[in-house]
Amino acid sequence: MTQYPELTVTVNHRPVRWEEIKHWKARRAATVLQLLKDHDQTLRLNNQPLPQQTFYQLSDDDLIAAAKDTKLALTPNQIEDLLQNDLQQSDAMWHRFMEQTPANAPLKAIHVQFDLAGITPEVLTQVNLDQLQGTGFREHAFDLHPEHYLFSQEGNVQDVIETFGEYGLPTHFHLVMLDPHTHKLPEAINPNTKKVIFGKGLLASDGFDTHQYALHQFMPNATGDGLHIDLGIFTPAGMDDAALIGHQQHFAIEFASMFTKILDQLHASVS
Repeated sequence: MTQYPELTVTVNHRPVRWEEIKHWKARRAATVLQLLKDHDQTLRLNNQPLPQQTFYQLSDDDLIAAAKDTKLALTPNQIEDLLQNDLQQSDAMWHRFMEQTPANAPLKAIHVQFDLAGITPEVLTQVNLDQLQGTGFREHAFDLHPEHYLFSQEGNVQDVIETFGEYGLPTHFHLVMLDPHTHKLPEAINPNTKKVIFGKGLLASDGFDTHQYALHQFMPNATGDGLHIDLGIFTPAGMDDAALIGHQQHFAIEFASMFTKILDQLHASVS
């Protein structure tokens, strides 16, 4: 039996539960640990170095925790310096995607669907979201996905280093949050939508427009007793398909991690 029966996520037209998503999260944590190890960083768990720098026998929970602890032992500047060459390679990848994109080609699109039974906007107002953010944006971002390496926000711009779609190396993005009422959207909004999050990604190094957009729609579910969330990602036609498919899992991990925290808080309030 799943730990969170209220939560269903649909990825590649298949419903998945938290336990499977958590295993995806642990697998990506292992990728992060390997990258940091390859950069000669000390791997840590519970504020202690991992013996022999090995992590292959860790549980899913410990893999996730070790990725977070190892990154928290580094400052944002240290992480950015550490990944400098990797980020340059990723920048070149995004330029290649655009070079491979024919003029006026339509964007590629892919979606992840979330359904939360019994969770309405009114119920969410009972949640203290400040408690979900730990000591700040950075730690909160590490909680949501192991492949977040840097996260901060100023105004409507998020400064993020993450691996896009589990593809290649980390990329340093400036994710610009846009007003969906005044900017052209990559697809029409569902008429039942109550809240929209819309943004686009630029390379932090040179401001290069990656033509990558996120469009997230929050609406009541079909029966009116829960939430339905449509997470959309739109990319240039020249992007490799594997990256786009992989970003479905990235969204599934990121948002499921957030909603399970919300469900934990709601469960505690009624126990």
